[in-house]
Amino acid sequence: MKKYIFALFNKKRGLTHARTGIIFFVVALIVLIMDQGSKNWVVNNFNPGDSTPLLGEILFLTYVRNPGAAFGLFAYKTPFFIGISIIMIFLTVVAAHQIPPRLALLRLGLAVMLGGVAGNLYDRLQTGYVVDFLDLRFWPVFNIADIAIVTGVFMLAIGLCISAGKSVPEGPGQGGD
Repeated sequence: MKKYIFALFNKKRGLTHARTGIIFFVVALIVLIMDQGSKNWVVNNFNPGDSTPLLGEILFLTYVRNPGAAFGLFAYKTPFFIGISIIMIFLTVVAAHQIPPRLALLRLGLAVMLGGVAGNLYDRLQTGYVVDFLDLRFWPVFNIADIAIVTGVFMLAIGLCISAGKSVPEGPGQGGD
């Protein structure tokens, strides 16, 4: 992994690639800080199970300790989720390194996703569970990291659709002469 991080600053790839690498990690760090800051605020101001309305009857702050994955699935499989998270972080960094700077939406989606995965991984490493607190009442309680992961996936999907729709310039010997 060290090789991929330092390769972002490779002189052959130029300053643009180095800047996009720095931006990639800064975006991921911002997401991680937002996630951990919001979770710390909830932990310091609520007891598990406490709930208070945030936006009328639409959004509540509800402190939940989630020992599983989305929807509470696979509860208490913490080592499994830690392993999956580490693999996802590694693959995300490798993928971001492979994506050219001009495909900014793909790189941004990966950065946002990385920050979210890192946020939930940090929780699992610290406590064995993930702190969830955003409650719509009709959906399982979630957190900023979950929003980042889903947003990152959508950004990747949109970026892939956009990049697939762009025409590739034809080189010599290609096309209909």
